[in-house]
Amino acid sequence: MLRLFTVVLLVLLCSAPADAQRQPRRTVQVGLASFYGAGFHGDRTASGEVFDQRKLVAAHRTLPLGSVVRVTNLENGRRVVLRIIDRGPFGRNHWKGCIIDVSRAAARQLGFVRDGLSRVRVEVIRGGRGSHSIEGIEGPSKEIERSFLTFRSSFDSSVFLRLFD
Repeated sequence: MLRLFTVVLLVLLCSAPADAQRQPRRTVQVGLASFYGAGFHGDRTASGEVFDQRKLVAAHRTLPLGSVVRVTNLENGRRVVLRIIDRGPFGRNHWKGCIIDVSRAAARQLGFVRDGLSRVRVEVIRGGRGSHSIEGIEGPSKEIERSFLTFRSSFDSSVFLRLFD
């Protein structure tokens, strides 16, 4: 059992996250921003943090959770620094070209609460740290969890275990 744990740990440490293999990280993106607020207020996000529409946070489809980004409204020049805590945008807004969902507080600072959408530039200031805190407890990143699930589903475990007998 210890041997299996060691092998799985080595594979996880040596393999790249599934997201990193599919799409290279970009440090600047330009597209539309939308905001999400009242309907999601109080819900748990992908990072495990509870969403508060009054905080300066955002959702992005591919940036690591915990990343810090500078969002600039290209229509009025206003800027805000946000932390990525969730995944999105999805659905209709994604198909419209939205690259980021920001909290209501961020949308207010960027000046597009009334319009609902705005053309923005998203610049990565600091990437995620590979782990995130859930109510003060450090835990493995979602990328590592995804890598393990991909690894687990890609191999027949009985064949894999026979390699180490």
